[in-house]
Amino acid sequence: MRDETPRTNPEEAAFEEYLALLLEGNPPDQEEFIGRQPVSMQSALRKIFQEYDQLQRSFREPQPGQMFGPYRMNRMLGRGGNGSVWEAEEVHLGRRLALKLLNPESALRPGLRQRFFMEARLASRIRHPGVAAIFAFGSEQNHLYLAQELVENGRTLAHELNRIRQLDDLPEGHYGRMAMLFRDAALALQAVHQAGVVHRDLKPTNMLLDEADRLRLSDFGLARGPDSPQLTQSGFPAGTPYYMSPEQISGTKKVEARSDIFSLGVSLYEALTLRRPFEGDSRHQVFQAILHDHPMDPVRRRRLPSPLAWICLKALEKKPEARYASAAEMAEDLERFLRQESVLAKAPGKLKSFRRWVGRHPVLSAGMGMLLLGSLVVGRLYWLSLEAQKEAEYQARKAKQAFQIFEQALQLPSGYQELGNAVSFPEFLSRAADQMRTGLKEYPEELALLSAVFGRMQWRLENFSEAEKLWRDALSLRRQIFGDEHPLTLDCQAGLAWVLVRDGRSQEGLRHLQDWMEAAPRPTEEQFSQWMQMVFVRAEAKANLGQVHQAYDELVEVENQNPKFFPAGSPQKVVLNSYQAQCLQLLGRTGEALSLNQEALSVQKRLAGEEHPNTVFLKLQALKILSLQGQDTLEAWEEVLLRAEKVCGRESKMTLDARRGLAMYFSRFRQPMKVVETLEPALQLTEFRYGSFHPVSLAVRADLGSALLKCGRGREGEEILRPLLQWNRPEPPPPDPRRVALINQASYWGRQGNREQAILGFEQALLEAPHSRLAKQRLAWLLVDAEDPQPEELKRAIGLAKETLEGANLNQQAKSYHALAWAYYRVGDQANLQKCLDWFQSNAEIPTGIERSIQQLKDISEHP
Repeated sequence: MRDETPRTNPEEAAFEEYLALLLEGNPPDQEEFIGRQPVSMQSALRKIFQEYDQLQRSFREPQPGQMFGPYRMNRMLGRGGNGSVWEAEEVHLGRRLALKLLNPESALRPGLRQRFFMEARLASRIRHPGVAAIFAFGSEQNHLYLAQELVENGRTLAHELNRIRQLDDLPEGHYGRMAMLFRDAALALQAVHQAGVVHRDLKPTNMLLDEADRLRLSDFGLARGPDSPQLTQSGFPAGTPYYMSPEQISGTKKVEARSDIFSLGVSLYEALTLRRPFEGDSRHQVFQAILHDHPMDPVRRRRLPSPLAWICLKALEKKPEARYASAAEMAEDLERFLRQESVLAKAPGKLKSFRRWVGRHPVLSAGMGMLLLGSLVVGRLYWLSLEAQKEAEYQARKAKQAFQIFEQALQLPSGYQELGNAVSFPEFLSRAADQMRTGLKEYPEELALLSAVFGRMQWRLENFSEAEKLWRDALSLRRQIFGDEHPLTLDCQAGLAWVLVRDGRSQEGLRHLQDWMEAAPRPTEEQFSQWMQMVFVRAEAKANLGQVHQAYDELVEVENQNPKFFPAGSPQKVVLNSYQAQCLQLLGRTGEALSLNQEALSVQKRLAGEEHPNTVFLKLQALKILSLQGQDTLEAWEEVLLRAEKVCGRESKMTLDARRGLAMYFSRFRQPMKVVETLEPALQLTEFRYGSFHPVSLAVRADLGSALLKCGRGREGEEILRPLLQWNRPEPPPPDPRRVALINQASYWGRQGNREQAILGFEQALLEAPHSRLAKQRLAWLLVDAEDPQPEELKRAIGLAKETLEGANLNQQAKSYHALAWAYYRVGDQANLQKCLDWFQSNAEIPTGIERSIQQLKDISEHP
């Protein structure tokens, strides 16, 4: 087949680049843009711009009832970046049809113009009830147009999926309906391929549903014959990023029919789960996800039949040869599913499931081999002295035996395969651990060792409940075998303490840490770094419990007492400085915190470079501090989010922290809609990975619900927060997401003018958490900020604000003094008002919003 790809000269390519910037809403000045081009083409390019400006001046948008060549325009059906689609009538035939119009600048874009006409030529070859028919094409009134079959009362599959997303639950028969629709889509796609055409842009917006719920494929604007080049003139692959195949993106392989099968699989995945399999905040991120990431198994959606998920995953294989051989073969498999017969697609085996999990967790999986080797071979015997060589050799033999048993433990029963491997990797480990407990009752030492290893793996996966169970098993067994003060027993106690602290149960974790520190011998020089890990965990626990001053003082004391272990430029010094910086940040000493952070970051970059998780962590920490100082850090947040995704993986805790940090930036700068856009995918990801009631998921839910309330989407916000308001846990992780939800909902009621309801909300939060500084501060401000506050309300506001000063950091103190200052002003207490104003005068690091309010108060008090 001859090459039908339009050839674009350099001037036209430059003009297309300008129009792309125009569509993105960021067009440069024309003369500035021309000046950036080679001198040899500036004259020709300037002429193109003159023609473009003339076209813009003469352009008239078609109006309903107006004649457009032989067509009467009835109504606009939709608009996109390149043009619009109208319902029209071909007058002399009395035929209603869909008229696709390109914007006038398309006449100046040979590439787009020729692709547009190519759509008509290619689509006209296809005769199938599942493909929208093309009637005519041409040029009229500075518009290129294409007349095609009108799907009566039609809507796109994308619109239908958006409608379903608004429902509380999936409609009855949803999966069967989608299987039928995609069977029909695959049959239509087979007809397209038999006509020698590769669609190249299959997606839900190009799938039309008619009144009878029949599906038609449309929009062949990016279609190609099989021998056409794969890239646009700009060097980027043509297509919609989310739905493109790996070979479309890479350009290293010929794009053939199986590329469309991949795109159809992406659309099927979205139709089944209501989320796309590959996400990202930029074109590059999406491309990287498609090339390297494996989608989460769609069968994890409740009630989704496993065979349907297997069909979807087979279509989404990275290698074209692993997908269905043809669209017809995929249609046949969907038909088998509908007839409740066995499908050709098979569940991925345990090894493939593991590999896919590894692909989604690059940092975790990279360390897992070292974790297994280190844990199984030496059992983390870092407390054993050199005299314990025989004991170490004995444990090494035990480790080898345990490793063999570990392999046997992974041979799960057949029931696991019957479930279609529809479990996450943490659950895979949980089931392996259950199998291990059953099979190793007679081998307590091996069982203890493997329980510790599995516990460490589950901890790294942040599956804290399972990690806790495994560490407790290991601790109990080792106490029975070795006694309370044996190094292996102490190792388990340290692991359990770490899990409890990270799970938000800092009080219990701190008790275990203190017991461990009393029993553990003073570390040797070789053991000091491992001992320091527990010192850092203790600092984290105390900070979580509000004992930030004590945590910081202990870290400083450790450094002063052991200076030789923290030489300048060492990894130990980097970690110590990062923990000290976190404490200083919590204490409101942001200037000192930033200085320590920057010192640690500089050393970390020199030691490990930019592409290291610890470097990403320190950058995250720096941005949190800078955001607290009110600095504009948007570009830096976006950069560190990209870096976290690249280094740690899209589903990593680090990436989620970066996404939440970006949301915090938008929240601080009063951009709640941006917060919502940032956190919606984060909530889906955290709940998909961790479960709905994991602390991370709950925290994201609280932040997202609060943002929805702030941007006026009250019903949606309350719906997001409802699970938190109904949730009860004896010792919630700090900050308690339920309390945050109560406080934010009360704040929302206050902003809506529902003052009584807001006060009740804050009272409920204080009933559940009497020491909540945030609830007291916001209630105090609500009482002060009333139009005509009562004396008893102002008295209570003063009392609440005073209570919040104890143990508060600088930012928290600023909020409390802010409420106090206005309360004293309203009751006429000039002496105490002046004390508050003096406090603000002596503290430079004040949040911007409070600073403006205090300045206003100063002006009022000085010039009443």
